[in-house]
Amino acid sequence: MAMKKTYFFVFLFIILGGIYFAFQENFSDSLFSKFQNKPLKDSEKFAVHIHPHLEIEILGKTQVIPAGIGLSQSFHESIHTHDLSGEIHVESPVLREFYLSEFFSVWKKSFNETCIMEYCIDENHTMSFYVNEVKSDHYGSLLLRDLDRIKIIYQEKNR
Repeated sequence: MAMKKTYFFVFLFIILGGIYFAFQENFSDSLFSKFQNKPLKDSEKFAVHIHPHLEIEILGKTQVIPAGIGLSQSFHESIHTHDLSGEIHVESPVLREFYLSEFFSVWKKSFNETCIMEYCIDENHTMSFYVNEVKSDHYGSLLLRDLDRIKIIYQEKNR
């Protein structure tokens, strides 16, 4: 008889706890706030919502930043692209800073102070990095900000 009472109270505790958490207003946010990325719903409010613009020029040719970087049918990375415009979308339910290196990581392309994708500085080539038309040395450590215009130029050295 004591065993049945124990099972009953354990079952009751689980049910009441589930009801409590289900109706708690910020349950979803508090449960998932420890994760960097999670599935985002269109109606979800973002703690971070910015749109920097990226342009990459390799040997005089503008490179297309593909549409759909960080997007799938069931999951959106917090940092992604929607179209070919070069606009990076940072849409996160978690308030935190995002860096350019994170975009390249989601894109699965390399970028640092010596290389952009498979193009690296050597005796014949140089790379320049600009933010809002001002030369920068932050490269992947660049903190992304709304409407920043980021330009990476890989070119031949002047002879």
